[in-house]
This record gives sequence, structure tokens and C-alpha cells, in this order.
Amino acid sequence: MSKSDIVYFDYAYEVFFQHIEKYIELNENKRNFLKEFMRISYYPAKSYYVKSGMKAKQIGFLIKGSAIDSYEYNSKKIINRFYLENTFITSIHSFITQTEASSDIQFCETTVLLEFDYLAYLNIKKNFPEINTIINFIQNDEILFYKNRLLSMQIKDAKQRLQQLLSDNPDTLDRFKMKYIATYLGIEHETLSRLKLYNKFTKSESFPNNIE
Repeated sequence: MSKSDIVYFDYAYEVFFQHIEKYIELNENKRNFLKEFMRISYYPAKSYYVKSGMKAKQIGFLIKGSAIDSYEYNSKKIINRFYLENTFITSIHSFITQTEASSDIQFCETTVLLEFDYLAYLNIKKNFPEINTIINFIQNDEILFYKNRLLSMQIKDAKQRLQQLLSDNPDTLDRFKMKYIATYLGIEHETLSRLKLYNKFTKSESFPNNIE
């Protein structure tokens, strides 16, 4: 392992630990214990982390890169969620219950994850019950996300949904394909293209008033 690799690995673990310390307390022993069961993995763009109909084998924390959660409907990829840095990524119900996932998680860029698999999770639980706090956070975050997404689709128009998406993830327009953003918002790709989002919303905070 090169010196640069060691520095990057240390950085990745530090980012992860700073994130989970929002929810649990860690000391040096606990940090070292978690490191024993975790690994840094690299995934190429277009590869899958979770496949629909298969069990989720691991939970990842996204250090660098991006991914989408999606499913196929009438031969069309429908986007459920976008993933960017400093978020957990998995099909949490599939992982915890070891049952089939209902959607795909696919990487959009070369992606670096800190992750642990299901067997490691079981071993961690034996000596580090605080892991359940993290799992509960991931579950609650997913429930809240889809609750807010459903509410948004019901009561907000396309302009408001887009504003919310950019407020939550300002880099979305630069990191994901326009066709993915369109299906996420529930509008046609052509509609999104006509708005010329890349130019309008990166140069101005104002939004057109005629979004259908």
C-alpha cells in the first residue's frame, strides 16, 4: 500500500467517523473495532450495488461518487433517489431481513465506499450494540425521505419539486443525467430540456413561471 493510499484511507475513515458521531459516541477503541470489520471498496460507473430480486449484501457509506436507486416500468428506468457523498447507501430492508430488494442501486460515477457486509454486521452487533442506532437512523432516514417524496408529488408542482431537489442536492444537475432527473420529478425529458436547466438554474436563482 502506498503512502498516498494510507493517507486517503485515513481520510475516508475520518469522514465516516465524523458522520456517525452525530448519533453515537466513539472512542479510539471503538473506532479501531469498527475498522476491523469495514473495508474501502471501489466501484466502476454503471456497476450495480444492489439488484432488484436479489439480497442486499452490504451497507456502504459514500466517500466519493454518485449512484441512483431505480426500478424498471414499461421498459423505462424510474428514479427513486439520488445518492451523493456523505450518505449511507443500500436497500436497508433487504439488508436487515436478507430478503429480495425491490429496486436497483447503480453507480453513475467511479465510486469509493466504506462498507461492511451482513456477516460483519452480525459480528459488530455482538460487541458494539450502538450499531443499531446507526441502522435505525438509516431506516428512519429512508422512511422520512419517501414520505416527503410522496407528499411532494401530491401537493407540489414541477417547479417546486425541482427547487426542493436543488435545495437538498445542489450538485444534482451536474452529477446526474437529465433523463434521470426528469423521471425523478415526474415530468417528460423534453419538458426538462426546454427549460434549459443547466443554463437557467446555475446562473440565476429565479425559476420560470410556466413549468407544467
